[in-house]
Amino acid sequence: MITLSDALVAIAMTLLVLSIEVPDVSGSDLGSALADLWPNFFAWLLSFVILAVLWYAQHTSLVVLESAGGRVLIVNFVFLAAISVIPFTSQLLGEYGSQGLATAIYAGNIALATLALYVLDWMAELGGHHVESADPMEPIAEIVPTVVFVISIPVALFVSTEIAQYSWISIVVLRPLVGWLEARRS
Repeated sequence: MITLSDALVAIAMTLLVLSIEVPDVSGSDLGSALADLWPNFFAWLLSFVILAVLWYAQHTSLVVLESAGGRVLIVNFVFLAAISVIPFTSQLLGEYGSQGLATAIYAGNIALATLALYVLDWMAELGGHHVESADPMEPIAEIVPTVVFVISIPVALFVSTEIAQYSWISIVVLRPLVGWLEARRS
């Protein structure tokens, strides 16, 4: 299960860059053509970082769940399905990021991946396994990325794609803050 997951994430990370095509322009227009590719580079980088974080978290969960049964496999395959679509949704975001539908589809894809990862961690905890990570968070803090991406879907569709996309940055602050507040409450 771990080897399959590692391979699929590695392939997805590699496929991300295929959405960025080398411009076919004259030498003097190369700088401008590369600048026009900025949205694609941003979508690639964002998706690569998200894949790396998700892989690390999923890997730590699978280490303790390696001998688990069918339910874990089903949730892991949901996670892997979501991961395998990220190159497509990343390209969609890079090319049509100013459109609400593209932003919503990307956010839904990441929300599904983070939710499946949350469920894997929850299953490990229910099974009496503590999932070790470099940044231990309380259970409520672990669901923050999913909540932020889910909330950004209607924002992208009905309010503003820019606000939806910028809301993703809030995860960097909200997750540790919620974890800290949860730890203080305990």
